Amino acid sequence: MIPVAVDGLPEGWPQDHGVITAGPQVLAWGECTLSQPDGAHAGQRWAWTVSQARFVAWWYAMDAAGRFLWRRAQVVLPKGAGKSPMMAALACVELAGPVVFKGFDADGAPVMTAHPSPDTKLSALSLSQAVDATLGLANAMLDNPTAGREIPGLDVGLTRIRTTRGMLSPATAKAPSKEGPRYTAVIWMRRTCGIEATVGTGWLRCCAGTWARWTAGPSRPRTCGCRVTGPSRRLLPPTPTRWLQGRMWATGCCAGIRSATVRTWAMRRL
Repeated sequence: MIPVAVDGLPEGWPQDHGVITAGPQVLAWGECTLSQPDGAHAGQRWAWTVSQARFVAWWYAMDAAGRFLWRRAQVVLPKGAGKSPMMAALACVELAGPVVFKGFDADGAPVMTAHPSPDTKLSALSLSQAVDATLGLANAMLDNPTAGREIPGLDVGLTRIRTTRGMLSPATAKAPSKEGPRYTAVIWMRRTCGIEATVGTGWLRCCAGTWARWTAGPSRPRTCGCRVTGPSRRLLPPTPTRWLQGRMWATGCCAGIRSATVRTWAMRRL
């Protein structure tokens, strides 16, 4: 069992514990393709903070078969801690970055490629909240010449971002409207510490059914899309929170945070 650090992540970096990760490819893609969305350094090359880089490295950790160790993640930090820019960057990564495992190279490092048909969703209580909180940042991050050259068919719009292969778009938390679509990655934003308060278990269960259908296909491992099975299960850190009877990897903690507006981001992928 890998010890858990005070920030909720496993201690150190995956490489320190012999864990395979696509984190280096994702981090490099982000810094080479994205730009700073706002502030004094707006328009300059995107740079991950150390804490963001550690999260990315562990989020894209995988087992020897190339299966991600975690399908769900939660980030709980006070307002202003940099969650929204990180989630916008990860949304861009899931849209056009190296997130699909293809094999290993001669050095044993994972070879990654972009998803063949990405459908990434940014969800919040209202459509305007999803657009204002994250999609606007993603638009600014992709509004640069490098992204236009590197991402085929990139079309950055006010209400969605399209590529030749797929789309990044916002969505509300209305559960019945989420049945059917095959989302490849979903990012939720909520203001309080309770998922039911703003997102609702119905919305989450609809997405759970979507992943179950995706992963039951003949070319994919038969899993529920969120639980880690096989030898990689021993690498899971303790899980202080239950989410839809599955496992949740929580980063950060609400205890001791005195801010009146604690915001939580939850992520899930195929």
